[in-house]
Amino acid sequence: MARLQLYSNEKILKAAAREFLRHGPKAGTIPIARRAGVSEATLFKRFKTKEALFRAAMHLEAENLAWPQELLAAIGKRTPARNLQHALSSLADHLEIVLPKMMLLRVSGYRKRLGKSRQQTEPPLRDARILADYLRAEQKLGRLPRRGNPLVHAHQIVGALAHYFNIKTMTGFAPCPRPDYIRALVRLHT
Repeated sequence: MARLQLYSNEKILKAAAREFLRHGPKAGTIPIARRAGVSEATLFKRFKTKEALFRAAMHLEAENLAWPQELLAAIGKRTPARNLQHALSSLADHLEIVLPKMMLLRVSGYRKRLGKSRQQTEPPLRDARILADYLRAEQKLGRLPRRGNPLVHAHQIVGALAHYFNIKTMTGFAPCPRPDYIRALVRLHT
């Protein structure tokens, strides 16, 4: 008697994300199913349409992002440079996954214009706001110099990280090793 196998949505969504990122929204469901180790029928049992599969695979939220809480808990502890180094390394891991998805969603026409409440939760904006809160708090403690608006510095940091991954995505090459890039960013902003 054949044994029933249970397939997690996570495995299917990882396979779908990989295919969609490689081939765009026109990626076929048969290659996605093969990559996930399921039948095409299983895909459509779990996700009624290819568009539903695409939207689920391109989901941007990361449920367990630890760096924001860790960074804000580090206010006044260790050095600001060390705290930022750790936070930006974690943020870079997240952006490396999220930014290509955001670009694909934008060019595919699947991302409709966002309302004001939703704009504040978009990953780059949310990330800049968290970094700004940290920078502002460290400035108030006198641990960072008051060199302009912390929100501007935070947007410069997130923008520089986004640029790093955009270049890497478009060319296949990184401008320099990621740890060196992050260290340079930290030196510029501490």
